[in-house]
Amino acid sequence: MIRTLQWAMILVISASSSYGIDVEMSSRVNNLHWNSTREDTATGHSFDGTDWFWTIQGSVTQELSDGLLFKGGVENDPILRWRAYSQLSYTLDNLTLRFTPFLGAFNSTQKWFNPGLEALIEYTWPGLLFARGGFLTTFAPVSKVGDYYLSSQSAAVGFTMDNGIVSFNIDDREATFRTKDSLTTVDSSTKYWLDTEMFLKNVPLRWAILTGLQITNRKYVAATETSTPVYSAILGARLAWDFGAGTQAYTQVESAVFNVGWDSTKMTLPATATVLDIVAGMRYHW
Repeated sequence: MIRTLQWAMILVISASSSYGIDVEMSSRVNNLHWNSTREDTATGHSFDGTDWFWTIQGSVTQELSDGLLFKGGVENDPILRWRAYSQLSYTLDNLTLRFTPFLGAFNSTQKWFNPGLEALIEYTWPGLLFARGGFLTTFAPVSKVGDYYLSSQSAAVGFTMDNGIVSFNIDDREATFRTKDSLTTVDSSTKYWLDTEMFLKNVPLRWAILTGLQITNRKYVAATETSTPVYSAILGARLAWDFGAGTQAYTQVESAVFNVGWDSTKMTLPATATVLDIVAGMRYHW
């Protein structure tokens, strides 16, 4: 998959002009979600914080004309898995539209590629607030072993101030996989959080505090349905350093300060265990 990422970036860069290109690379580590290989057993219902998820991903962005941007890349998510995408974004005055055709790639040995679409709309009242909402979906039905369906919905409302931005965000993601003729698994996460970002004029550092709630669930649908949700209270922080000319390094760390299982979940998380979601990356412009 890393080789796929490298070729995608080379092709986009080759097709673009030699200036105005933004390249972003990031890495993510977390143990907040259920492992995709868990099975419908007593062990598979136990949340112990030992399922670590690690990935590297990247993208290339090119301005095609005033207000029109192209972005292509590869993304990996603990719920939505691997996706290769190409995005067109158009901004007209205060309105931004984004359309992103994508391929779910190599998420199932029976189905190497699964097409889908992501779309987002955002409107900004300059100096006051912004609102945005979007969705993601694949098109193929889940009818035989190896089929899968991806979906997500997101919404945010933010308020701008002289030295900060405060936003309330909702993100809901779900992936349904037909793993056997007699078993379908459904991974999902719903996250609600308040993002308070602060900055000072002429200071290259931006920082943010994040607080919220995340519900992570894995369902096993057979003759009966078994659900294993985990409710996590989230506290986190984000730092971003601007090197100028659009080049920036950033990191975001979120910790689940409280976790509780529901339904068929067996909580075996040690009292000293740390449940984290860490993202670190860099955007480079030339």
